[in-house]
Amino acid sequence: MNDRRLSERIDVNLKTYFNGDNTRSFSGHITNISTGGLFLETGRPLKERSSIYIDIDAQKIGKVIRLKGKVLRKENSGLAVRFVEPEIEELDLLVIAEKKESGSRMEQTKHY
Repeated sequence: MNDRRLSERIDVNLKTYFNGDNTRSFSGHITNISTGGLFLETGRPLKERSSIYIDIDAQKIGKVIRLKGKVLRKENSGLAVRFVEPEIEELDLLVIAEKKESGSRMEQTKHY
């Protein structure tokens, strides 16, 4: 499969809340994120190409990040989302914080 992502994807486990244009708020988990988009595990799929608004409680950087995106595709486990109006500075901080934690977890699991 041809990977068309323009930015590095980081595996995460972030609880989030989201809604579409005319829907109430639902919860889900972000399983990977980059500065270009994310994958959201949820049992509440929205239609492909619909707008989505995502609130990430980014405790590692001390703020809630509100993002707007478009649903690229639906899968059984959730939604692939591309950011439309990304908060680049905040996303960069979040991705850096998650990378550091991910690297720290990998170091702890090495066997010498």
